[in-house]
Amino acid sequence: MKPLLTRTIAALSIALSALAFAEPDRKGCTDHPLFPTRMPDFFIVDCKSSEFDGYDFFVAKGPKNHQEGRFTFITYQLAQGKPDASGIAVVRNYQPRWRISAARSPPATRSAG
Repeated sequence: MKPLLTRTIAALSIALSALAFAEPDRKGCTDHPLFPTRMPDFFIVDCKSSEFDGYDFFVAKGPKNHQEGRFTFITYQLAQGKPDASGIAVVRNYQPRWRISAARSPPATRSAG
């Protein structure tokens, strides 16, 4: 019976120490509703949100693409000691949600000019 108790205490200690080292999100920051499934082992270190703002997106060739409207910027950080996710893993994590959002959105219209 003593080895079982020792193993149980060791398992609880490991689990509790993992919780103690889990990084909390920055106060006042939450995930964006379009991306509710956060990548494992990431936490929010900074965020900014405003009803109306502008942002210059970099493009491969040509001038920056300036967009205006509701602005949300969230910075995530990987927990210390955790393996980094590949780009394709990040895309696959969010893909199902993107498909649902696209299905609910009205079709884009083009101007004839």
